[in-house]
Amino acid sequence: MGTATVDNPGAMPAEAYQQFIGAPAADIAATPSTAGATGVYTTANIDVTATLGTATLRARYCWDQGRAASGPLKLLLLWGGYRQPGTQFVDAQLQRYASWGFLAVAVTPRGVSPSTGDITYCEAPQDACDVAEAVAAVAELAGVTGLDGGATMNHYGVSTGATYVLLCLAHTPHRFSGGVVFAPNWDL
Repeated sequence: MGTATVDNPGAMPAEAYQQFIGAPAADIAATPSTAGATGVYTTANIDVTATLGTATLRARYCWDQGRAASGPLKLLLLWGGYRQPGTQFVDAQLQRYASWGFLAVAVTPRGVSPSTGDITYCEAPQDACDVAEAVAAVAELAGVTGLDGGATMNHYGVSTGATYVLLCLAHTPHRFSGGVVFAPNWDL
């Protein structure tokens, strides 16, 4: 065990060292790797029947064919703002995530057109599992590896989408690989 720094643990956790010396962790300056990315994408919409209730969920997915051929991908579910469809995340954004090695999935939650059903946040974790499993099944049939049938997911949520991310963490932690909560609106 070595000496702690603001970025690495040592005799104490990095966070404790940061507090002790009053310095934040260093910013990450490197951009994510696009090694193996070809810029040739598979993109499509999928309608998924929810396990809970009678809702149909719309999602748009995208993967880079070069990244898929060169190694396993990670599943990334994108949750938009209040009453926003998955189209809030444009294809260029999905392609960027795909070039970084994700199978990017923009989810339109229930109650937001073209998905059906009523907005009920408590069903979002199961909806996420339903969408992840459906998209993983399609991708795995196409030869994409590393998705574990949609068993583990990363999440990114902006505004109200952050609520979905936190609900998924709280209710399905065994399926939660990582998450980003961006500009949450805590006033719901």
